[in-house]
Amino acid sequence: MNTIKATETTYWILDGKHGILEKGQELASKTKTFSTTKKADWLKELGVSSEKELEDNETEKLETENKSSELQSLKRKLINKVKSEVSKQLTATDYKVIRHRDEQELITKGNMITSTLTATEYEELLKERKELRDWSNEKEAEINSKTKITELEKIEL
Repeated sequence: MNTIKATETTYWILDGKHGILEKGQELASKTKTFSTTKKADWLKELGVSSEKELEDNETEKLETENKSSELQSLKRKLINKVKSEVSKQLTATDYKVIRHRDEQELITKGNMITSTLTATEYEELLKERKELRDWSNEKEAEINSKTKITELEKIEL
């Protein structure tokens, strides 16, 4: 374990993170050695001209991360809503598909003459179910393609 103990105000950078240690404070790393420097060099290495600019950059980064998290959360909610609606609609017709398949098996074995649904009605039912799944996939792709919350709010379900 590498440890640094500040004997004066110390500016450090480690694994893309940075900070200031006041006299007497310690910082430890299991794998890396520290880069310590003077304040002016530290700010320059971080690509800013002042601690205020550094603080503003970090605040902006946090706000961006929070917006990204909110965006992802809204995407998940919308996708779940789409999937839930499609699932309800598919479930409502599951019995027709199952009944038709059962009846077809009975017809094949000679235990039944005709099925409740005609071949055309069954085919139409399968097409409707496929269209529901396709719509769900298209909506999910549309939702995932959005990069702003305002764009997501405009999506019609």
